[in-house]
Amino acid sequence: MKFFIAVLFFTSGIAHSLADCGGQGMDFWPKGGIVKENPIFMVEGYANDESIITALNSDYPIYLKSGDEIIQLVVQEICVGQFYLTQAILTPESKLTVGKTYELIIENSPDYLNPLRTWNSATEKYEPVTWNVISGEDKTVPTWTQKPRESKKTLVHYGCGPAIGVHYNFAVYDESPVLLKTTVTDLKSKVKTTYYLDATELSSIALGHGMCSGAFIFEKDSKEFTVTFDLVDGSGNLNLWTYDAISFTKPTELNSQQD
Repeated sequence: MKFFIAVLFFTSGIAHSLADCGGQGMDFWPKGGIVKENPIFMVEGYANDESIITALNSDYPIYLKSGDEIIQLVVQEICVGQFYLTQAILTPESKLTVGKTYELIIENSPDYLNPLRTWNSATEKYEPVTWNVISGEDKTVPTWTQKPRESKKTLVHYGCGPAIGVHYNFAVYDESPVLLKTTVTDLKSKVKTTYYLDATELSSIALGHGMCSGAFIFEKDSKEFTVTFDLVDGSGNLNLWTYDAISFTKPTELNSQQD
C-alpha cells in the first residue's frame, strides 16, 4: 500500500499560437510500466493530436499487443480540456496475462507517433509504451486522508501566455496509481469541465494551465468557480465526491503569489 501526499498543480500551458509550444504530443498513464490484472489506462493528446483521441477505435484502432496476442482497448470516457488537451480513459476488452509485457498500439497514427514512444527518465531515452502485468487484482477503493484544501494561487506571465493555478493540498491512501477526476464549474457561464489529473506520487498539481496547454481556463469575465474531486485508481476503483463543491476565485495579480 502507498500513501500519497500531493499539492494540486497542473503545469501544461496555454498559447493562442502553437508556434513556440510545438503542435503535437501524447502522454500515457499509468506511469512506471507496471499494472495489475484489472487495469485502466489513460491516453492524452495535445493540440494536433487531440483529434486522434476523439477518433480512437474509429479512425485509429487502439489495442495492447504481446507477441501474437492482441487485446482491444475500449474507450470508456473522453474528456476535452479547455486548452489543447483531450484524454481518453480505456479498459481492456479481455483479461491480461500475468507476466506478459504489452505494448500500446494506435493504428493509422502519423509517422511521428509511429511507433509510439514515451520518455523514460531513468534511462533518459524514448522507449515503447509498455506495461508489465503483475499478479493480483486491485479492488480497494482509494480514500481521502486529507480532503483538498486551497493553499495558494499563482499567476505568471510568459511570452506566449500566462501560467495560472489554484493550488490545493490533499492526501490520498491507495495501493495503485491515482487520478483525480476533477470537475470545475464556472458559476457565471455555468460551463462545467471534467478532466482527469494524475495525482500519483506528485509533489505539486493544480487547477489551471501553463503556457502551452491545460485542463482548465478561468475566463476573463468570470470570477467565481467550484470544483469537485472524484478519486479513481489504476484499476478503476472509484470514490465519488459526496461533499459540498469547493468554492474558489481565480488567480489575479492581487491575490496570487510567486513560487
